[in-house]
Amino acid sequence: MDQPTATSKGPKIEEAAPAEEELSSSRALLLSLHFASRCDIATLRKLIVAYPAVFRRDVVLEVILRFVPESTAVGIYAGLVKEVVREGGLLSDGGEGGKVDGGFVKDVNEASAKKTLEGVGFPGGIVRELVGEFGDDDGMLTEWGLGILGVVERLVFTAVEGTRGGLIGIEEFENLDGREGVSLILDRMVRDGDVSDGMRVLADYIRYKRGGKKFWGCVYEWMSRQEFGVLWRVVNEWDGPVEDGEGYFTMLMGRCYSSGGLSSGGDIVEWMLDVVYKIAGSVGVELNHVGSQEVEEFVERYLNSTGAGGGHEWDMGELVVHTAPSLKLLEQLIASVRMFRVFPLGLTVKEVMRMRFWGSKGDQLGLLKRGLGGNGGGKGRNENWYKEVRSTCEYLRGTSGVFGRLEAGEVEVEVLRDMLAAGKFMAVTTTYVTPKGKPSLPPEVVEKAVIHTVGDFYDNATNGNKMRGGMKNASNALAILFPNHSKSVPLRRLSKLIEATHALSEYSLTLTPGVPLKPVQIRLFPDPVELISRVLQSNPKAYLQLNSLVKIAQDLVYGVSKPHHDEEETEGGEMTKEEIAAVKRRVVGMCVEAALAEDDFETAFSYVVNKLVPGYQNLRAFSPTTPTTAFTGNNTDTAWQAALQAGRYRSPTMLAESMEGVATAKGIEQVTKRMEVLSQALVICPGEAVMDVLRTWKNCEDELERLLELEVQEERQHAGKLGEWVGSTIDMSKRATGGGGLLKAPMSLLGAASSAGGRMVKGLGSTAFPLRSVSRQSHDEGSQRGSGEFERGGGGWTVGEDGERVRKRDVISGMVTSGLASGLGWMLGAKTEDMN
Repeated sequence: MDQPTATSKGPKIEEAAPAEEELSSSRALLLSLHFASRCDIATLRKLIVAYPAVFRRDVVLEVILRFVPESTAVGIYAGLVKEVVREGGLLSDGGEGGKVDGGFVKDVNEASAKKTLEGVGFPGGIVRELVGEFGDDDGMLTEWGLGILGVVERLVFTAVEGTRGGLIGIEEFENLDGREGVSLILDRMVRDGDVSDGMRVLADYIRYKRGGKKFWGCVYEWMSRQEFGVLWRVVNEWDGPVEDGEGYFTMLMGRCYSSGGLSSGGDIVEWMLDVVYKIAGSVGVELNHVGSQEVEEFVERYLNSTGAGGGHEWDMGELVVHTAPSLKLLEQLIASVRMFRVFPLGLTVKEVMRMRFWGSKGDQLGLLKRGLGGNGGGKGRNENWYKEVRSTCEYLRGTSGVFGRLEAGEVEVEVLRDMLAAGKFMAVTTTYVTPKGKPSLPPEVVEKAVIHTVGDFYDNATNGNKMRGGMKNASNALAILFPNHSKSVPLRRLSKLIEATHALSEYSLTLTPGVPLKPVQIRLFPDPVELISRVLQSNPKAYLQLNSLVKIAQDLVYGVSKPHHDEEETEGGEMTKEEIAAVKRRVVGMCVEAALAEDDFETAFSYVVNKLVPGYQNLRAFSPTTPTTAFTGNNTDTAWQAALQAGRYRSPTMLAESMEGVATAKGIEQVTKRMEVLSQALVICPGEAVMDVLRTWKNCEDELERLLELEVQEERQHAGKLGEWVGSTIDMSKRATGGGGLLKAPMSLLGAASSAGGRMVKGLGSTAFPLRSVSRQSHDEGSQRGSGEFERGGGGWTVGEDGERVRKRDVISGMVTSGLASGLGWMLGAKTEDMN
């Protein structure tokens, strides 16, 4: 009776149970599996809202976990799952309204629904209910519920949140290897999720698996592979494992040693300090109470135990054991990394540690130079940046010991050099030249650095103008000390070199056609004075600027006479009067040659008479004890050659007149001046060139003779045209006056020659050249024979030994010849007949 009744009731229920009627739990669950398998999420939502008592959170998650097709995009059902998980259930049907179509279970009774559910392996809420029901009686079941079922439930949530990997079933997860299970939990729940929740679930899983330290080692390996930001989140949101605190702290300290200074997600240095402080707080260490001596002793023990080179970051001995000195050392090294931010180096804590432990003095100095050579961390090189640099270096040198092998002065010198190279001259002045307190560096050290920098700026300049580019920097760097704070010889030399280079930039000056001369080429030019010759060749009429060119040459010689890099020079390095005069003579000689090249004999004559020879005479007057050879010239002093060249010079006009056989007053005057120049050349030329100068002088004399004869002939021809009586009158007048006006020019010539002889005697001295005694003897004898005839005979004639009248010019010429032959002849091997 019961079975038919049941049988009769079944069909009656099915026939009388339209979709609008209340469904049993089993039929509602079966219907939900149908909607899930068809991915009808909208209808599934209505069903869940209609039967909240049936569809608890865990049930909904399992329906989705097992029956939504894997090919379905997570985004289709993610909203449903999020709402169920966060709210514990659905509050509305999504606003679509309407009844649920229950046609799928219309012909299914309760028993059939339950059997179907069991057939597809759907535990529904039964598993969770069973765990809750019997967990108190079976601790193993409770651990399974926490370590397996709870993890799977959380993994379902994280999967539909987002995200990593697909869904996983209970049986599949339970069969995973322990290392795989740990990685799955960490990847899906810790890295991007709620750390505290994920680590709690992970601890339940490890406890269920009885993994212990082995599994926690897998956790530490996973942490070591993550960005430090993930590790920092774990440390801040989790108190660490109960089972293996030692390993956890060791891993954290080792991870700090291997980390750099930047992270994509934030400030890794601050994160590392947070980790150190968290460890210190966990083990009860007061870092502020740890002294520097304790840290140094710890470092000494570590170095003695490891030797040179250090260990691997995961085998670092006492460095990663959480003792007070090891934590204090780590704090200092991390702070050093933070201090190094002033330099764009990106150092890790381990790199800083190695520099502190095993870096030599050269290594530490090289690191400092590398840091200063960067771009200043993007801040730019200004006075505030350099203050930060100096403060950083002092911490690295005195506190953390990263620059512990460097002296304070060595650090300051490198900072000073960088300031100078960056052109921060005002900062250099206020910091190192006129500081408010005690100077950081001695004045001589600052000066040496300034000299080095000025030389670098000068050598790297492309133009000699001191108002721009490298020359401007060189001039400004020099002005830090010179002339207000120091007038040392090296600084004066640099000042002269810069001034001379600037002055040369106003001229056209090249060594290679079309390529301007660079300052470094000027400094390295083997003969600085020779540059003046290049200027004269490239710049017409430049010889007229004699004083300017002389100053440039003297400044160049003084400026490049000694090296400027790392030189040690005392006072007294000024040029002597002889050196100054020698430079001037060379430049005057060059200007004489340049003037002659441009057919400006008058300027050349003026330079020889007024500049060249007086320079020798003045020098002799200042230094009477100097040997004669210093004033008469030598093989390297060729100024006398300019005077000789001027004596040989014949202008194009004179050459034309000579070819035409014409004599003019201008031509005669030029020959006379040439002879005067040659007489000056006798004073300054070396002994071996005297004969050559005298021969040239003799040639000029012969030329003058011809010109005078031509002039006389022209006058006579002109007079013949006026009549015999005029010519007769002229002849009588000449005889009566001893040549009169027509021979007055030769008289001036003879006077010039006599004057030249006198100057030559005065210049050379009676010992080397006894022309003076010869001249005095001839004069005395002439006076005894009849001075009255000499005076009355007129300015052009005198009486010889045979009683005949002789021209004074011949007398002077003979005096010069015999005097030179007898005076210098003993040294030169000259004979009187050689002069004829």
